[in-house]
Amino acid sequence: MKISARNRLKGRIVEVKKGDTTAHVRLDVNGTTVTASITNEAVDELSLKVGQDAYEILVLVLAGIVVGSLAGAGISLVKILADPDNQLPAITFWLLGSLSGIKVSDVQVVAPLVILGLVPLGLLRWRIGVLSLGDDEAKALGVNVRFVRGVVITSATLITATAVSVSGVIGWIGLVLCLLGPNGAGRVGELHDLGLRTAHLGPFSAPSRRDHERARAALAELGIADLAAAEANRISGGQRQLGLVARVLAQDAPLLVMDEPTASLDLGNRLLVLERVRALKAQIYGVVFSTHDPDQARELATRVAVIADGRLAAYGPPQDTVTGPILSAAYGVDVVVERTESGRPSWRRAPESVAAQALGSWALG
Repeated sequence: MKISARNRLKGRIVEVKKGDTTAHVRLDVNGTTVTASITNEAVDELSLKVGQDAYEILVLVLAGIVVGSLAGAGISLVKILADPDNQLPAITFWLLGSLSGIKVSDVQVVAPLVILGLVPLGLLRWRIGVLSLGDDEAKALGVNVRFVRGVVITSATLITATAVSVSGVIGWIGLVLCLLGPNGAGRVGELHDLGLRTAHLGPFSAPSRRDHERARAALAELGIADLAAAEANRISGGQRQLGLVARVLAQDAPLLVMDEPTASLDLGNRLLVLERVRALKAQIYGVVFSTHDPDQARELATRVAVIADGRLAAYGPPQDTVTGPILSAAYGVDVVVERTESGRPSWRRAPESVAAQALGSWALG
């Protein structure tokens, strides 16, 4: 299992030995071997993150382990060199951590720095909630993920370092950690929030009442206004697809790009999504979508680009491109087009002789 990040901190996990509660992890970071002890739960979480390609988060955690080990070694060196009568006791009490020895003057010194760290977190509170939905969702909503994450890490580090410089390292017994996910990130997980006009907001601004009203209007336009307060991870696939379309409407985007909009949807949700896409096309929205279903291309598209083996095999109106010979060449299956009683095209595999004639005529044409 290899790890890497854009900051060029590279390495790999050499060995993991799990015990009853903790695991010993041996790392090779930029050619240096480092051994760290972490909980089994952390190992499982890191493995999950690697499976999700979250390499930067993994490297950040492992870099924290390395830095913590180096800091511990540095403190031990300072204790060895310190005066045993005066400096060593002060260092020891600081390492134990305590609030009893803090003076008013100490608070006055650190308060400006703590406030300086809290202000960016307060201004970015909504975007921090969006990050809990995942990087892909946050980027789709117009959030600068690298910027927000950098500000959060910098601000949190400033607050923590300032507090520790006065109080020392306080080890809380029975510490309760909060795992913040989409369900715990406040209202940002609700469907009407997923359609907000984030791309139109400033770097530190939050959605206004007008933005919320525009999002609800977009949901109403697609016929899903009753789902405005529903959590995005608790609705059906078709409803979620319509919610993504509503996001485009709320942001006043002139072009809607969809990658297989009906993939993994049942028949009812598939028809519902296609109906709404057809309505958007009638409203002069630009719609670009990919699909493996020739019926969708013939019914919805004004122009069709057929891609075969990574190359453009055909381009033009549906009646000229979604044909048996072209589809046979694109999919590698002999296809002929038949008409139903209603005049709709029907696709089936062609007999061998018919398929040979069709492919030959397409190649000559």
